[in-house]
Amino acid sequence: MKKVLIVIAILILAVAGGVYYTYFMPKPEKINPSLVQQTFANASEAQRSAVSNAVAAIQAGDYDKALEILDELQYDPDLTDDQQAAVMDLVAQLESKTSEKAAQTAEPATEESANESGQGAAEAASQAVQTAAEKAQKTAKEAAGAAAEAAQKAQKQAAETTSNAVEGVKEAASGMTNLLKK
Repeated sequence: MKKVLIVIAILILAVAGGVYYTYFMPKPEKINPSLVQQTFANASEAQRSAVSNAVAAIQAGDYDKALEILDELQYDPDLTDDQQAAVMDLVAQLESKTSEKAAQTAEPATEESANESGQGAAEAASQAVQTAAEKAQKTAKEAAGAAAEAAQKAQKQAAETTSNAVEGVKEAASGMTNLLKK
């Protein structure tokens, strides 16, 4: 009888985990330059050109080039607050994407290098990932406060939802135990 309860409890936890993964795990986000394009619609020719070049680089998948262009643009003293915030948001999106790519490509590369070249190659790949993460962290700190608050709020809601789901599973398992005892 206890084995049946354990199996049922495990199934309930597996379903709850699947629901969490499906609905609450962060989805990979696409880079969206539309806000920058909108805020620079009436900007100077040089600023519009920089934005256009950055968007073209993003569309071509050359995120490093786009970051170079936007890094220069974000320090333009003639930017409005809205333009500054839009550029910082796009830079944060790009940094996040480049660190994701670095982590994804470094993982297999680290394994392969360690097998072929030994510990030195694995350490070099690990250092590359760490450098990318540090750069992403630096840029993320410079991003607008509103983006950080939204992420914290979403994370808190996900944690609360998960906590509630776990409590519900515990209550269901307790109720099932009580039913089986009767």
